Amino acid sequence: MAACNLKIELDEPKKIRLGGEVVTGTVVVRCDKETNCRGLIISTRWTTHGRGNIDSGTVEEETAFQGAWQSGQEYKYPFKLKCATWPPTHYGTYLNVSHNVEARAKLSWATDPKAVVEFPVVASSSPADVQPSRQQSSSMSSLGWVILSAIGLIFLIAFWWLLPIVAIVVGLIWFFKSFLPRQLTGSIETKLEPRRARAGEVIRGHLSFTPKRSVKINAIRCTFSGVESCVSGSGSNRKTHTNELYKQVVELTAGQRLPGGQLQSFDFEMTVPSGAAPSMKLSDNQVLWNIEMRIDIPSWPDWTETFPLIVEPGEVTGEASRLQSEQGLSAEDEWFEQVLQQLQESDDVEKMQMVLDAIREHEFTLSLEIEGEAIEPTLSNTSTGPGKWFESYDKQRDLIVELFVPASAREPAIDTVWRGRIGILGYDSENEILSACMLV
Repeated sequence: MAACNLKIELDEPKKIRLGGEVVTGTVVVRCDKETNCRGLIISTRWTTHGRGNIDSGTVEEETAFQGAWQSGQEYKYPFKLKCATWPPTHYGTYLNVSHNVEARAKLSWATDPKAVVEFPVVASSSPADVQPSRQQSSSMSSLGWVILSAIGLIFLIAFWWLLPIVAIVVGLIWFFKSFLPRQLTGSIETKLEPRRARAGEVIRGHLSFTPKRSVKINAIRCTFSGVESCVSGSGSNRKTHTNELYKQVVELTAGQRLPGGQLQSFDFEMTVPSGAAPSMKLSDNQVLWNIEMRIDIPSWPDWTETFPLIVEPGEVTGEASRLQSEQGLSAEDEWFEQVLQQLQESDDVEKMQMVLDAIREHEFTLSLEIEGEAIEPTLSNTSTGPGKWFESYDKQRDLIVELFVPASAREPAIDTVWRGRIGILGYDSENEILSACMLV
């Protein structure tokens, strides 16, 4: 039986916060029996969810209470914590970034109850390296760098014979990508400004060269593109998933023969698209923007040069308006779909356990058709305690769910639809069955 329940009440729950702004509210604790709390921890956090491995960070936390709670009493603990300055809230196709307040009570000899409430965050500008600040993500210690350097040195000594091979490979890449194209085009001058821009701003570029001799080309073009790049798994199971956010191709000149010794000069403009997602660089999840200049030469290596760009967050008012409209959709439903997809694509026990550990603290709302009692599934992520299992069906997703109902909760009636909060316990990939716990 649950010792106590936690609830988070945000002040101004619909407000969109600017990065670094203070979040205030109250944690409400209701106890069913006398409980000794070793610490009520309240924190602000950010986390990713989607196709890639989960990146997350704790921004600020405080211990609001330590001591005894009496049975039948309600306690309220106000909090005042800063939210992350970076990354901002983002809902994409392969990558989502969310911010939340989390409250957790550390109890002796009992499962720690917790509550999580999400709130949107926007940023007025991005950091120089578009990464989370040090307080928001862990960084490698000095000892870690020493160990990594030592391993690299050992590898270099043990496999010194690979150095000539690496040198040859690097040399061949340079030969085909740089040396050969320039034998026809001669020296190439390029310019691109600005390299940091917001949605709606114009980027101006310049490309010029003087061919050494008459050369035929298919085209000279510039491509402005943005992608979500997310890495899932590790080791041999590591996969990179990319989703194209935007692509614009500008052709500076079509196929023709360029005379040798004559200057070829091209100027162009490209506009950062409205509503462009800001550039982000997290551990395993990124939003990348770049402009590629290409001289397409038939039957010869093309000349290319890629310019990484930083797309700054949009104006706060516009970004807030966009997030307000997206809140009309269910970000939580999108999150659940992404988590379910990761579980279904987990091809080994280690990867599935990594996903389950990452989402153990999160809650989801489901509508389930209760079909009857069930035996306890063999796959589960945590001990459930006293209670009963029910077989249910999520019609929206065509998903069988084995639902655990704790003894302290009211059992759902057979042949009815139950809607409420659940926590994910495990997933049977062979039979495609999700095991979940009803939260009370």
